[in-house]
Amino acid sequence: MTPCPICSRREPADGLTVCAPCLGRLDDDLARIVELVALASSWLMPKQGTSGVRSVPDSRPPLDVAALDVACGNGVLDVLERWERITREHFGLGPYGPASLARGATVKGCVDFLRPWLFSMAEDAKFPIDDLASDAKALRWGSPADPELGIAAIPSLESIDPDHDTDDRSKLKCPGDHPDADGRRCHAILLYDREHPSEDICCRRCGTTWTGARLLLLTYIDDTQTVWAYTAEIVDRLPIAAATLRQWGKRGHIPRRNSQYDIGAVYRRLNTPVSQVAEP
Repeated sequence: MTPCPICSRREPADGLTVCAPCLGRLDDDLARIVELVALASSWLMPKQGTSGVRSVPDSRPPLDVAALDVACGNGVLDVLERWERITREHFGLGPYGPASLARGATVKGCVDFLRPWLFSMAEDAKFPIDDLASDAKALRWGSPADPELGIAAIPSLESIDPDHDTDDRSKLKCPGDHPDADGRRCHAILLYDREHPSEDICCRRCGTTWTGARLLLLTYIDDTQTVWAYTAEIVDRLPIAAATLRQWGKRGHIPRRNSQYDIGAVYRRLNTPVSQVAEP
């Protein structure tokens, strides 16, 4: 079977041209772009009692000015408008201009149009959903310039968020025995890398070698250990729908950091009897 054109690793889901995790990640990227553009716009809102705008140098912590310019300018909107036009033409819908008059040309408007059509795009082998995924990823995470092709660098919108953690590694406490053999746990810091989960990790204190899979399982039963993961990654590992995961996050049932969730908390809630689930 032809592999997913987005990740080139997994097989497409039944009836689709792409795998479920990649489709979920594309949906996440589009939703996150709206959040980040709104965040960027908030930095430019006038302060109360003044006629000016908040200057970037006064912000805490410092923001990426280039990303701010893209988010508040036409860069993001231009890309999303192009994909709305492509989608409308491909599926025989009304043209973009007249259709968007009522809502206005906005990033949120374009994304609100595109997201409900993702499943239809993924069912149609002729729709270039891999190109849409590439553009959405570049808008969210940035992309380097390619002088040979005349392509300018795209700054990362994620850098706008002062709480964003660009490190894909999670700090976990080694569950092995302390080398002093006094009954304590080792608890040396191990760096679990979600991007390379199959790599073994050797503890420098106790000398124990752990597989990435075993450390991840540790977070399922130990609520003091946390690995943040994106929706697509969690759906790929645990029996939960992306929509359910987002609802849990919105309602505060599971810890959320930006568009990532505590995968251990998700596992524990999935395995808690309904009668024991406490509503916040």
